[in-house]
Amino acid sequence: MYPEFSNKYYLKGEDEHYIRYHFDDKVLRFFSNNQGWSVEAVNYFLIFYSHNVIIPAENIATFYNIGLGIYELFCA
Repeated sequence: MYPEFSNKYYLKGEDEHYIRYHFDDKVLRFFSNNQGWSVEAVNYFLIFYSHNVIIPAENIATFYNIGLGIYELFCA
């Protein structure tokens, strides 16, 4: 259904049903169209980053807003 996502990302976790539930169409569409991001979650913590990339200081606000948008995708 989302081959772009499947080719770019690897999902893993102990509760497959929980993961599939939270990676709904909105989340899969976002990550299919915005590659290079990683997301990790433990309990109530969500970590969002781009592997081996240091965000320049002038881009911190943009990075924050993207992260907030991802958080909202998972909350919706």
